[in-house]
Amino acid sequence: MSEFCNVLRKKFKFTTKQLNLILQDFENNFQLSRTATEQIKTALIISDQYKYSFYDFLVIAGAILSDCAILFSEDLQNNQTILNKLKIVNPFKLS
Repeated sequence: MSEFCNVLRKKFKFTTKQLNLILQDFENNFQLSRTATEQIKTALIISDQYKYSFYDFLVIAGAILSDCAILFSEDLQNNQTILNKLKIVNPFKLS
């Protein structure tokens, strides 16, 4: 589902609203992991507010859904807070 949404977003320029409708349709017609679809939906919400790749959003969404307070990453913006819930920290940068 994540790759499907990524391709629709990048190559076909689908909006978050369109992707959410498609995800809802898939949930109504197929047996999907609730966790996976929640993670994708959260990633889509975040993607409208921040500038990262879709796969970075999946990692961020997974951390948020797991109630993490800190996400350690050297690839994301150091000291950025996402949705007032998750702080990104680059463990290789001195504060």
